[in-house]
Amino acid sequence: MMMSPSGTRELIAMRVARQLNQQLDGDLVAHTGGDVEHPGLGILRRPDVVVLPESAMDTPGSWEASLLELVGEVVSPSDFANRARHDYTFGDKVSVGRWHLDSRELPPYRQ
Repeated sequence: MMMSPSGTRELIAMRVARQLNQQLDGDLVAHTGGDVEHPGLGILRRPDVVVLPESAMDTPGSWEASLLELVGEVVSPSDFANRARHDYTFGDKVSVGRWHLDSRELPPYRQ
């Protein structure tokens, strides 16, 4: 059985989405929920943060993967060494696609 994301992980995803929304133009929005499907591959995912056109959200089913501008996963502390980016220091502004995140606004995981 998979464990649900922690409160801190959800908080990080929300703050990432909030920072991205301040930078997005036009119909693009950052969102912290929803299923993403690639019908051709038969793959369904639920990423932590996505950027997509708001108009693409108006669907009865999953969002189409081809419509996404960005897909983001918040790395869990237990998998940090294997999957985290190591090209910045906490407190830096980090590029994510064509946008930037201020890591000072993201809470660190506590032990």
